[in-house]
Amino acid sequence: MNSFSIIFSGVLQNIWLTVLSCIIPILVGVVLTYASKNNVALAKPIKLFGYIFESFSPIVLIVVLFYCLFAGGNRFLICVISFSIAFMGYIPSRLVQERSLVKDIAVNSVDLLSHAFKWSFCARVIALMELLGSMTRIIQSSNQTGTVWLGLLMSFAIVLLLKAVQFILEEKLN
Repeated sequence: MNSFSIIFSGVLQNIWLTVLSCIIPILVGVVLTYASKNNVALAKPIKLFGYIFESFSPIVLIVVLFYCLFAGGNRFLICVISFSIAFMGYIPSRLVQERSLVKDIAVNSVDLLSHAFKWSFCARVIALMELLGSMTRIIQSSNQTGTVWLGLLMSFAIVLLLKAVQFILEEKLN
């Protein structure tokens, strides 16, 4: 397996981790955003709910789940569960009452995806420890660090694309 396919495979796993771990937080965000828009009195408690869940560190949750609750369990699944818990409050904590329901959900969902994607690299290093081992083997076999930069550029491009979509949604949706 060449270095590009190793990096590409790692980035695909990060994308997969991001998508799976954002399903429940986006669904919760949609429900709570809808509730907040229809009942302004719920806006503050919903934001508080969001802040509480945002206080969880995804990495700390991974460690706790792996060593305390699911010892020896599937590391990828543990990452998905940890991210889902930690990001449960992401959308509710970013509610903007002045924005339309669709715009608030769209902008915050894309922002959540870009945020989770950035965290996925930390999770994989901490929980899966494959990236460091793979990168060490690549650098030792080729004596080149270009592959590391390629991984950085690929992850940057994906987050930049998500942020561009977020910007467009903020500008175009009422």
